[in-house]
Amino acid sequence: MDAADSPGSSDNSRKLDSELSCPVCAQTVHDLARLNEHLDRIHGFGDVSHADASRTSKQASMSQNTVEKSFRPTKGNAFELKRDHWIKPIWGKSRCRTCSKKLNQAREAINCRRCGEVFCKNHCDLIIKLNVNAEYDPLQGEWCKCCTSCFRNRAGYNEFGVAFDKTSVFVELRGSRIEDEQLRKLQLENRFIRLANGIRQISNQASKSMLASIRKYTDINKFERSVIPWTPDEAAFACSLCSKPFTLALRKHHCRLCGKVVCDESQTNCSNQVPIMSLIRAASDLPISTDFLETNVEDVQIRVCSACVRTLFKKRKFMKEISLPEPSILRIYDGMRNTANVILSILPKVLSQAEEISSAPNGPEIALLTRMRRKLLDSFSVYDRLTKQMLKIKPKNSAEERIQKAIVARASTLIQENMLPLRSLTSTAGTKNSSHETTPESERSTNQGYGNNLSIREVKEYRNQLMVLKEQKFLVENMVASASKQRKFDEAEILNENLRELNEQSEMIARALGEEGFR
Repeated sequence: MDAADSPGSSDNSRKLDSELSCPVCAQTVHDLARLNEHLDRIHGFGDVSHADASRTSKQASMSQNTVEKSFRPTKGNAFELKRDHWIKPIWGKSRCRTCSKKLNQAREAINCRRCGEVFCKNHCDLIIKLNVNAEYDPLQGEWCKCCTSCFRNRAGYNEFGVAFDKTSVFVELRGSRIEDEQLRKLQLENRFIRLANGIRQISNQASKSMLASIRKYTDINKFERSVIPWTPDEAAFACSLCSKPFTLALRKHHCRLCGKVVCDESQTNCSNQVPIMSLIRAASDLPISTDFLETNVEDVQIRVCSACVRTLFKKRKFMKEISLPEPSILRIYDGMRNTANVILSILPKVLSQAEEISSAPNGPEIALLTRMRRKLLDSFSVYDRLTKQMLKIKPKNSAEERIQKAIVARASTLIQENMLPLRSLTSTAGTKNSSHETTPESERSTNQGYGNNLSIREVKEYRNQLMVLKEQKFLVENMVASASKQRKFDEAEILNENLRELNEQSEMIARALGEEGFR
């Protein structure tokens, strides 16, 4: 009988199986299958995406109860965590540090055991090991609740092992490459200066005598060969830039600045005949003599390759474009974008403030809501004015026209989506103001109201809303006309529906104003 089949060996194996414990939390399990199930379900070893922070938070919250039970201190060794740094929550006033929601009985307040800040239950559901001084101690500490910030900022969470700094090596390699490019650019500039000045001298001599004028282009060709040695035609079988082989149809040409053999294929644009005056104007910072330049060399052209043109003139063109004034369409768009950011940042605060006031009215909070709403209306007015300025710009090309239409469409969408919740606050703010402002000035303004029982403040607010609605109608009507012209009937139908809603809202506000509307 084998040793494995003996009764003693079977008893030993059962004993080993019954003494299995989890290597993570030291919880005892009965057999290997239950240990695997425990590791997969509690500690998440079955999930391969451990890098997902949200998954990590979910796993930590799932295993919270089990881990706390496993590491619950005994009566003989009580664990008392320091609580001097905890912030005492105030019901109805304290806010969660993460979501900024007010903490009340329905939304329980919890202190992070590590930093002591106040959080709601949803944002303080992670656990880490802390010692009695509320310091991270993964070896001797006990499991305690913490916030997401303390969980992620603990030692070892964001460490990635050994790192090697290769910056100095890359800087050295990049510096050598830049030095080579600068040296090549300096060589090309010197050759171009010499070439331009030599052509000027030959052209000036040709203008003085008939014989010199006949030999002008021959002398220029000889001078071009003396500036830089040309690559022999016999040694070149293909273009040095596009590598196309030369044939009877594809002729060989030499660049006057680098001397390489290139082709004149229109598709690859390897080389071109460029008027020398155009090159001189593009490189106006170079010390080129301009005496009688335009009168004598206006008809002279030289062949240059695309590589030399890119090296000599690409940065100069970029610097000239930067120095040009910004187009009006981009300038107005920057203003619209900044105003839209202001609107999108204020609107959620106004809505949340209005929701809190509706449940528990308060005089100072109502005054703050009124100021924020006024600022929001002013931002909408500025945004609408910039949109009108954008419509008045005449695009220079089709690309600018497409950009202009896209900006105007986005502006109209932003106004329509964000003005609807703002208009719903008008009656709320007006009612709260009228019920909580009992000063003599407010009573006097109410008594000095109009025949339609509206105060001066309400009339101003209704007029502002009516003005914004009319501006929106103007924008939507233009968009409807544009969509109909382009035969985009689906978009036109949606825009017409929006236009009908705007008309209904305008009529409702106009009826509320009565005789105090726009005349």
